[in-house]
Amino acid sequence: MVSAGGPNDYAGITWDRAREGVFWPCPDERHPGTPRLYGDRFAHADGLARFNAVEFSRPPLVVDDQYPLVLTTGRLLAHYLSGNQTKRIPAQQDKAPGPYVELHPQTAAALGLAEQDRVELRSRQGRSTVPWRPNDRLRTDTVFMPYHWRECNVLVAADLDPTSKIPGFKYTPISVSRLGTAELASTLRVTAVSL
Repeated sequence: MVSAGGPNDYAGITWDRAREGVFWPCPDERHPGTPRLYGDRFAHADGLARFNAVEFSRPPLVVDDQYPLVLTTGRLLAHYLSGNQTKRIPAQQDKAPGPYVELHPQTAAALGLAEQDRVELRSRQGRSTVPWRPNDRLRTDTVFMPYHWRECNVLVAADLDPTSKIPGFKYTPISVSRLGTAELASTLRVTAVSL
């Protein structure tokens, strides 16, 4: 078993035990499982936790007059990462068929958007056209977009975090505008031809 002897050992979890509910680490079938990790000690030789201070640093790209909103990205329950697997499953695709962006209703009103409108998102890296949805749980200066589609990822800040080496999935300055009727017709023609 690949986990046997490791810190996250699940060698003792059989299919029957999994159905009943058991937590790992669970190194053998007699072990009761571990409902709470690190209740007695941490996974270091001395059993103590390690804390690392992180210095705040400003993002390499910040909002300005041209890109006044922050794009933050995340996942949807229906898809996994880029969706290479889940987008091939009709039931999953039905739950989340395509990209969109969520805006706070006040932000949408300030931009003059109606719910049936498509919007153009621009960042310093790229441009996308998607439908939008209202979400009153967002901040008015922030928009959310699922990252399972290219339309999101072409916008994401390319500058990597110096420590994690991750791009700006949680903070990319963008602009949002209503897609005009002529632009919408052009976008629909291009989409139809590319299909």
